[in-house]
Amino acid sequence: MRGDFAEISETWKKQIRLLFIDGSHGYEDVKKDFSNWIKFLKPGGIVVFHDSLVWEDVNKFVKEVMSSGYFGDIYTIDSPGSLTYMTKLNRRINRDQLKGYLQNFEVLSKKRSLTKK
Repeated sequence: MRGDFAEISETWKKQIRLLFIDGSHGYEDVKKDFSNWIKFLKPGGIVVFHDSLVWEDVNKFVKEVMSSGYFGDIYTIDSPGSLTYMTKLNRRINRDQLKGYLQNFEVLSKKRSLTKK
């Protein structure tokens, strides 16, 4: 489909198994893209954030999503653009699992040293 991500979400009706977010890198824009589409992601589906270690605002929002506890199996690939992906759960994960995910992400974030572009 071609069109504006937000406009398409207004008429979308199907559930999805993969949500790839790679638009504007501003915090509010990333949050809006996520908010518009996360309701369509099936439990067990995967959300992917591009540039999660590169752009400060993307990094900040990804940390918030991770902290919600509604996502598990969280991985970050430190590639040229970096990708963070996670699985949508039916339930919240326990604090110990969440703490591990956040610590690993923090280490990668510090290693990469975030930059605004």
